[in-house]
Amino acid sequence: MMRSVPVVLGVLFGWFVAPATQDPVKPATPPPTAPTEPVATKPAPASADIPGKPKPHPLEGVYQLRERVLDGKAATAPSRGYLCITNRHLFLSVGAPGTAADKVLLRSSVRTWAPRDADQMQTVVLLGWATDDAGTIQFEQPGQQDVRRIELMRGGCRVTQDARNWLEFERIE
Repeated sequence: MMRSVPVVLGVLFGWFVAPATQDPVKPATPPPTAPTEPVATKPAPASADIPGKPKPHPLEGVYQLRERVLDGKAATAPSRGYLCITNRHLFLSVGAPGTAADKVLLRSSVRTWAPRDADQMQTVVLLGWATDDAGTIQFEQPGQQDVRRIELMRGGCRVTQDARNWLEFERIE
């Protein structure tokens, strides 16, 4: 029995030491794996598909001023402007030459809006101003409510001031 003790100790010693004598560096390439089926990715949902986000209104977009109509006639003086309508806000910035050579007509406005009828929207002024014919800046009263007629047209929209005056915008985004 005494002879078997060193053999048993030798086997146990070899069993514990053997892993330490092996090379600890693993192979650089992993073993080949079986090919897998490609995972089908789901496309990102459109904004209308996001829970809690309302479907975009047809007027939402960015527009560039195409034409000013004054007293039923297209204005000949060059005008520039942009209109941006988001889900809740309307941003307007327009500039044109004034009636006098040294005067400029400017209008800038930020409003909240909500559809009212088929082609009308209720707006509430957050910030706004405009110059008059004399070039004086007239500020809009924050909280002032207004109903605007905005007609959706092919490729853009028309913002009417009255039956003979309006701004036509072309959708750019």
